[in-house]
Amino acid sequence: MNDLLGTTLQELLTSLKAKRIRVPSEIGAFVALEVCEAVARGPARVSASDVRIGDDGTVSLFVPPGSATSEEAAASVVGLLASALVAAGTGVPAALIKLVEDGAPSGPGCLDRLQSELESALVPLNRSAARRVLSRMVREG
Repeated sequence: MNDLLGTTLQELLTSLKAKRIRVPSEIGAFVALEVCEAVARGPARVSASDVRIGDDGTVSLFVPPGSATSEEAAASVVGLLASALVAAGTGVPAALIKLVEDGAPSGPGCLDRLQSELESALVPLNRSAARRVLSRMVREG
């Protein structure tokens, strides 16, 4: 599962599910935030198999930047968030559920608005702690 590029989010979620380990909803939202920030620099559709998590908890994407519209990229990030929240099970904050239910924002600046909504749901955001949790989850998975 692990290689030089890290573990895909898909592999991680599948492995953790098999071991009956839940993904904290905040960690799923953190991954979605990191992905949103990356696709804002070059919109692309992403799936759980395009997102890799390194042994140190860093999140990276393996998709061609600029290969989708901003709206398509935002919709794919919300889809990714939905997958992560399913892995969280119960106790998902209402703000994250609403974000998935409402779908991705559209129009100009949709990725910026999505990023802002994700950050708001994660206040206070401690990126170092989130990366440590992701790193531990990769080891457990």
